[in-house]
Amino acid sequence: MASSRIISRFPGLCLPFIQFASNFRPGIPGPYNTAEHHILQHPTNPVAETKYTTASDKEWARGYMPISNIIVHTFVADDGLTHANFDDAFMPLDADDALRMSELAVPTNYRHWRLEFEADGENWFNTEVANVTLAAWRSYPSVIQASHCKPLSSRGISENVDSIFSAKFSGERAPLVIGEMKRNLISAAAWQSGNILGQGSQVKLSQELRGYACKYECPQVFCFDGSTLLILQFRALQAKDLEDERCWVDCWTSPDSLPGHVSVHRRRDLAAAS
Repeated sequence: MASSRIISRFPGLCLPFIQFASNFRPGIPGPYNTAEHHILQHPTNPVAETKYTTASDKEWARGYMPISNIIVHTFVADDGLTHANFDDAFMPLDADDALRMSELAVPTNYRHWRLEFEADGENWFNTEVANVTLAAWRSYPSVIQASHCKPLSSRGISENVDSIFSAKFSGERAPLVIGEMKRNLISAAAWQSGNILGQGSQVKLSQELRGYACKYECPQVFCFDGSTLLILQFRALQAKDLEDERCWVDCWTSPDSLPGHVSVHRRRDLAAAS
């Protein structure tokens, strides 16, 4: 239950009516506020975008089936805003969510960004998204982020996913969500249509993301390319179902290039810890 905090911190995802600056709490020095307050803020640090593009054409990923059964949960309304529906795919918010969101947190430092290579986008994401998100996940349970590491199980593979968020359950660490970084690769329109099979670059991307889900045995996967956030949830009951092309996949896209911001009716976790 960790990751729509990541979603809600993404630039395209914010509540329009939450525009407050960080407040000082009585008796607590510094610009402290709740984790919820900072998570629901729109990142404001200036970004210089070079429009550099990377591809997804990894040989090992060609052995996995493209994602064809897509359930789209975002839509563009007449007002130009992209709306995201998390309620149909996740459980309602619980009391433990309120406890996490009440944790004390501080805003990110002011700085300038220049996004050219994948590492630049990864640095931005970790600073502006993950760091703010994880303030709510220091406990209940504690969520740890690791980069470019192998699966947490004993399974040996040669590939490394860019980002993995995990927590301990019954003494064993399990992945909540894994993520891969690209540069200006995601076609929000293609994923939004619910059919990417005619888009060669998106087909290859879907094979790579399915492949990582299988290798890491994690049904929640995201991809960030510096301008668009793609979130996928495989509706798999068992690890082997991740490989099945018939497996339905929940899909959210947040294209920063669309006019306005994304209106999110409810933030929800990317991963439901089970």
